[in-house]
Amino acid sequence: MHGHLGVAVLDDEEARAARALLGDLVTRGKPAFAHGSGDLLELSVVEPGEERNPFEHLCRSPGHLGFIQRNHAIREISQDTHVQVTVIGCSPAWPNAAGAQSGYLVEGGGRLLLDCGPGVLPRLRSTDGWPRVDAVAITHFHLDHWGDLVPWIFGAAFGPGRDAGKPQLWLPPGGHERLRLFGEELSFRDQIEIVFEVNEYADGEPFRAAGFDVTPVQLHHYTELTFGMRVTNGGSTLAYSGDTGPDARLSELARDADLFLCEATLSVPEPALRGHLTEDEALEAFHASGARRLVVIHRPDERPLDPSFERAADGDVLNF
Repeated sequence: MHGHLGVAVLDDEEARAARALLGDLVTRGKPAFAHGSGDLLELSVVEPGEERNPFEHLCRSPGHLGFIQRNHAIREISQDTHVQVTVIGCSPAWPNAAGAQSGYLVEGGGRLLLDCGPGVLPRLRSTDGWPRVDAVAITHFHLDHWGDLVPWIFGAAFGPGRDAGKPQLWLPPGGHERLRLFGEELSFRDQIEIVFEVNEYADGEPFRAAGFDVTPVQLHHYTELTFGMRVTNGGSTLAYSGDTGPDARLSELARDADLFLCEATLSVPEPALRGHLTEDEALEAFHASGARRLVVIHRPDERPLDPSFERAADGDVLNF
């Protein structure tokens, strides 16, 4: 496993608190650190104008490596970039109480939003005024995974997002025309290309979005054309199942990933046509994949989950 580099610009008082923060993380046994027996945080002070390599005396063993620079930002870093996933919403086809539906913000070199279900846009607006993302990738066209594109388009064309940037929008094969047909019915067709730079991806073909390499993998979800997403910055890898029933490709999607966000909508399997997983089926795919960490998503609150599983909640921040 590669090491991860964290950089902070802190004053003296904040620097003293940094070691206490690490101690708190270890005490609480945060899962993000559980996979790395060699995890280590080291702090090195770099004074303004000081000409030296801040890495030269730091431990080179795998782990979490960091340093503090006073006043000035570090301009160039050759180590792996830290990746953070914020669970904007993780509800299933009906929203959990006070919950948003599918939306996962992946941040590293850029900001990539995986899916944009109902409730995701207001959550993003609560922190940024208008969403600041470089790209949005939609896994399939069930409403709970794309529905907030509609108010996004209206708000960016006519409202507070008019001066925002123009993010990439990555859609499944045939998705551009499908979105235009929805736009014809709901009166936003002519605004789609004003708001988004629209692209379509293809099964198994990586595309570049928000500084990440993203590989879509087609999965089985009833009769809907559906994809999981494998997202990497070259050092850290996220696997996102989207919606899927049992599928041999799911474990390949998550092969050796640092974090596997996997749906487990069901308590018992569907009797006929499959489109979702039980928690046991998600766990089976996780074990087959060799991924380091499983987080269950798309789970109705009404369906209990064994506490041995890590279950996502809206607002969770997952680091790896």
